Amino acid sequence: MTYTQSSHIRARFGIYHFVRRVPADVKQYYRSDRVSISRRTKSAKTATRSAQSVLLMWSQVTDYLCTTNQRGYPRDPSPKLHIAN
Repeated sequence: MTYTQSSHIRARFGIYHFVRRVPADVKQYYRSDRVSISRRTKSAKTATRSAQSVLLMWSQVTDYLCTTNQRGYPRDPSPKLHIAN
């Protein structure tokens, strides 16, 4: 495995992959603790450019999973405060 300028791009057997650790709060939705998506290129420049769009998609998916419960309903963004008299 070789490392490039982008911290999320790895070359494996000459083919570049986008590799990212799954955040702890959404691990229940994944089988592994890492996600690897092939960029299907041998060019580091093309892989880095392609990884930017994958990173945007990845952040949107994880944000969605963090803000919804298992049935797809939004989680309560503000916890209820109980004030005793």
